[in-house]
Amino acid sequence: VGSSIFKRWTNAVIDLAPLPVTNRAFGGSQTFHQLTFFDQVVPPCRPGLIVWYCGSNDIKGKKESSSVLQRTEEWLGKVTQADQTTRVLLVSVIRSPQKRRDGQLEAVDAVNLGYDELSRKKDGVFYVDVNPALQTSEGESKVELYVADGLHFNVKGYHQMTTLLKPAIEKYWKKETKL
Repeated sequence: VGSSIFKRWTNAVIDLAPLPVTNRAFGGSQTFHQLTFFDQVVPPCRPGLIVWYCGSNDIKGKKESSSVLQRTEEWLGKVTQADQTTRVLLVSVIRSPQKRRDGQLEAVDAVNLGYDELSRKKDGVFYVDVNPALQTSEGESKVELYVADGLHFNVKGYHQMTTLLKPAIEKYWKKETKL
């Protein structure tokens, strides 16, 4: 569930195999959109684990990190209302070259810190920071992982993200979840 970073991940089913994957992301999605379209996006899939990538477009739209986190928490409440057994893995907002160029890394870091805090205080909510796989040891973006816009990944970028994301999904996936 989330925005274009997941929507454009056309190899997700292969990259995450043998885990069952239903990609419900849509381009341009902000946290407000995820709240608005929750009933159409989440419950029909009856997910056991939702992998969430959202907040990047909020930041691009100059929304305050506190409002991103408030809406994410509201969305998590909807998940719980729909099915208390559904787990959620919050994926860090990517510290992409575009975010650096636009001076938005501080907002990215604030949202990621908030996602980590949400995972510590809510049962069934977890956090994974995929940025270490996407940056140099100096914290610079590996530009070779991105397409020309400096935001979206190329195939190599998705592979790098998967090196941290797939183990986290496997860790929190419940074998007895409904398919």
